[in-house]
Amino acid sequence: MICIKLCFPLIIDVIVSLGISVIILHAAYEIFIDNCDVLVDKRAVDEEIVKKILYQYSQVQGFHKIRSRGRIDEVFIDMYILTAPNMSIQQSHDMVHSIGERLIVHLEKNVQLVVHLEPLL
Repeated sequence: MICIKLCFPLIIDVIVSLGISVIILHAAYEIFIDNCDVLVDKRAVDEEIVKKILYQYSQVQGFHKIRSRGRIDEVFIDMYILTAPNMSIQQSHDMVHSIGERLIVHLEKNVQLVVHLEPLL
């Protein structure tokens, strides 16, 4: 409208509007591409990295269903860990905290860890 009041041809207003639309669409596309992996819950951590850390614990006698999702700065990991049936709650708790701390150090990210403990029978 400013261009019309300044006596520019009418087509200038349309061209400027289209230019602004292209800028907005480009910004929307960039936002979508940056966040697409988070929206579809893409795996955030390679399972082999988690396995290498779990193999360092003698109390871990097996594991399965390792899943991860998250963003660049924060990941959510959940897994099932098989332990000896006589392992105390305190020992299990300490082991899970130690695993979480090692994941944070190794991945250099905030890690939210959920571990489902199962006795190995």
